[in-house]
Amino acid sequence: MQVELAAAPPPPGLGFAAATPEAVVLLEGAPTAAAPSVECRHGTAWFVRRLGVHLLARLTDRPDRSIAECLADAVAETAALHGGRCDLADPAKAPAAAVLAARVHGGSLEYLVFGAGQRLRLERVEGPALVVADRGGVGHPVGASPRAAERARTGFEPLAGLHALAVPDGGAGHLLRALV
Repeated sequence: MQVELAAAPPPPGLGFAAATPEAVVLLEGAPTAAAPSVECRHGTAWFVRRLGVHLLARLTDRPDRSIAECLADAVAETAALHGGRCDLADPAKAPAAAVLAARVHGGSLEYLVFGAGQRLRLERVEGPALVVADRGGVGHPVGASPRAAERARTGFEPLAGLHALAVPDGGAGHLLRALV
């Protein structure tokens, strides 16, 4: 997979983008300024970076787990790093992020879209593009609960004829194009 990434800068530290030859992960944190009740000493930027790194690792080293299970694992690992001093029980007080992820899985591209307004565009060499969107609402970014991953939009698209995937403007604050 060849990846080109151009990012419209989100608020400092609230965006994460990483790719390997077989996986792509994009996150956009819910800024703490918009959620003054956040009671985590680590902050949203810390959460976004840790979750992004854990998710990319799971996508590349756990092909036996679905992409939603990889997200749940990454959320659990990140939540465990908080320790007992952060209030993660109340979703309104825990850091959160919108997530876009994709990986090559056998002869398919497996994708995950989670967070209000997030869109992933899959372009075919011939034929129309498939646009996958999560219109779940502003209050639904992934936070400290691994069960949140169950609400993600996921799917598989055959790699045959798939030319590229793109995250249009408005999806995680990034423009990403990966040539498959």
